[in-house]
Amino acid sequence: MGGEISLPGKWFFCSLVAIFSLLSSFSSYFYFIPLFLFFLFSFFTRYLSRRLTLIFILCSVLFFIRGYVASYDNGTDLRNERTDFTLTFTHGWVIDGDRLSAQAIDQLSNEKLVFTYYIPSKEEKDSLEKVTSTGLICNVMGKLETPQKATNFHSFDYQEYLQRKGIHWQIQTEQFDLRSCQMGNTNIVTQIWQLREKGIQYVSRYFPSETAPLVNALVYGDRSQLDETVETAYQRLGIIHLLAISGMHVSLLAGMLLFVGLRLGVTRQHMLMILVGLLPIYGILAGGTPSVIRAVAMLMFAALFKIFLSAMRTQDVLCIVFVCYLLMNPFILYDVGFQLSFTVTYVLLLSSYSLLKRRTSPIRSLFVISFICQLAATPILLYSFYEISIFSLVANILFVPIFSFVILPLFLFLLAYHMIVGTWAWFPIQGINTLLERMNDLSLTIADYPQAVLTLGRPSLWLILLYLIAINLFFLQWEKREGRKNFLLASIAPFFVFFIHYLTPYFYFTGEVSFIDVGQGDSIFIRLPHNRGNYLIDTGGVLPFDKEEWQERTGAFDPGEDIVVPFLKSKGIRKIDKLILTHGDSDHMGGAPAVLSMIEVSEILLPITNERSALETEIIKIAHTKQVNVRQVSAGVRWRMKAEEFQILMPFDKTANNKNDGSIVLYAVIGGLTWLFTGDLEESGEAKLVNKYERLSVDVLKVGHHGSKTSTTEKFLDGVKPKLAVISVGRNNRFGHPTEEVLQRLKNHQIPIVRTDRHGGISYVFFRGNGTFSTVLP
Repeated sequence: MGGEISLPGKWFFCSLVAIFSLLSSFSSYFYFIPLFLFFLFSFFTRYLSRRLTLIFILCSVLFFIRGYVASYDNGTDLRNERTDFTLTFTHGWVIDGDRLSAQAIDQLSNEKLVFTYYIPSKEEKDSLEKVTSTGLICNVMGKLETPQKATNFHSFDYQEYLQRKGIHWQIQTEQFDLRSCQMGNTNIVTQIWQLREKGIQYVSRYFPSETAPLVNALVYGDRSQLDETVETAYQRLGIIHLLAISGMHVSLLAGMLLFVGLRLGVTRQHMLMILVGLLPIYGILAGGTPSVIRAVAMLMFAALFKIFLSAMRTQDVLCIVFVCYLLMNPFILYDVGFQLSFTVTYVLLLSSYSLLKRRTSPIRSLFVISFICQLAATPILLYSFYEISIFSLVANILFVPIFSFVILPLFLFLLAYHMIVGTWAWFPIQGINTLLERMNDLSLTIADYPQAVLTLGRPSLWLILLYLIAINLFFLQWEKREGRKNFLLASIAPFFVFFIHYLTPYFYFTGEVSFIDVGQGDSIFIRLPHNRGNYLIDTGGVLPFDKEEWQERTGAFDPGEDIVVPFLKSKGIRKIDKLILTHGDSDHMGGAPAVLSMIEVSEILLPITNERSALETEIIKIAHTKQVNVRQVSAGVRWRMKAEEFQILMPFDKTANNKNDGSIVLYAVIGGLTWLFTGDLEESGEAKLVNKYERLSVDVLKVGHHGSKTSTTEKFLDGVKPKLAVISVGRNNRFGHPTEEVLQRLKNHQIPIVRTDRHGGISYVFFRGNGTFSTVLP
């Protein structure tokens, strides 16, 4: 073995080889460069033996071929002409408000599909909630649709997400008759999934409504019933992992079972064999998430090694599980939960010997564990979610012991007690309800603090490399010596990278004008170079529809929260200098409450008007609560930031005939071009505008009212003479926007058109007086 590294090093390097080989296969041969350099270095320096180097080269070839085969096989033979299907539901359906969604397999093609059905009545919803759907075979008529691609820069790509799970189609049906369904032949795995589904239904039926969602989350890994407000608060505090089954939960349960078995007189070897048999069952019952699979597989490997071979170091077991997991499911490499679970666990295991064993105080040990987890997860969290929690360390110290050693054991006891006795132990159930209420109130209070999270934006590849180097330097330095002074010295490297990342927006030499795709609505973001100004014109929104209580969904779509805020955070935007809400329609300002709650806003500009809509009144109230200045503006207001100029051209006064003609119309000089942002200005308002400003001409026109036939008249186009027209409009919208009349007028004037419904997000990035346009979709 001379010249070879120790066993842990072998498995660790094998994991790295697997990662880079799969990335080379999936995305770019660029990832072969570090592998080639590593093999070259190892071969000539004898860092690894030549035999071991050859093994790693063969491992690289194996994973490259595995990734290539997985990509090649990940296709579809279905065609969207098909309308009749026989579906087998595989994991139980989820009912949220009036929407039923599920994963199913088409029996004819054997392809996985996402199934959606909108329930027409409360009575049908009640009957569907009682059905055990796992393994159910149903005949349905429906329409195949391609999942939506990402339509904004840095946004979540649902199509890509499903394709990595082997799903290429969605099917939606308007009629779903349970009488066409029958239970198919079930194998052992399906039976366990059915048991999980029945367990979730049991908890929902018998546990108090305040407690049931969390019981299902912690026992069965089902978070679909959790309150969205509380879930968001836990995410902002960096303790969202407590609302899901983690590896620690699995280890605690396994430890409790082992302890009980030994106390009952079962030998340790027999108990280990029992655990090996029971752990896969619990892995399915817990939802089969990456963290659960990792913990289950690690415990099984460790038990088997202990029984049949010899004890193996835990980090070796982790790397073996990692390699096997990637061999079985190569695309899991892109799963954020998978990345966080293995990365944090590996760093904790490496740190446990040299760091954790030197601490005697439980509080200090918990602080160290929380700090290590936070630091190890930082590059992944920033790349995926663009921000980190400021209160994560304190929140973990407060909440982790309570969840791990009080709430989870109590939930398991209460569930077993009720199943056996059939009644409640009222004292513990009332006590835990009170405890949960206090913890939720505390989390909401802390999370509502304006600086609860630090938004840094998505880091570039070079910043990620700097983070990795700095974190490794921290651990190497901290391992050497104990003491506060050495800890502070070790912290310099990662905090220096944090500081660079924080200041990145001030280093941008370029600016941008981005039309965010918010569907049927408007939202335009303007960022000036060197962070001189960040302006947001409208926030998108959804048109309100009256729904009964049973139809309300826990995670209702909000363009402000789900599109605009993530877009801004991905760019590291921590403050909006001016939020310009052109008028009171919900498709223009419906997302403003979410923006105000998640992003600091210095000033809101609203048009002067005689009458405010209910939505405008609500936004003004929120602004006053958050001490945001609200300014009513009219024609003549202007400001300038070096070469960029802004001037409000309308409204002239409060007497507009309707809200649309009372829109704020903004003229701007940005990046060497002149721009006109018109809100929902219609024919009457356009006529007043061109009559007032006779010499008005622009390079880029934001077409008014999403291309409605009541806007963009011949007279208006003759007056402003745009060289490019941008239409912000929703796909297949029920209004028929943009209308053929408008498109024909623009064509007659030989004005090129870009549209958010066809091109997704549209961005103009400029440096000084020159810039280029780009779109998300070709």
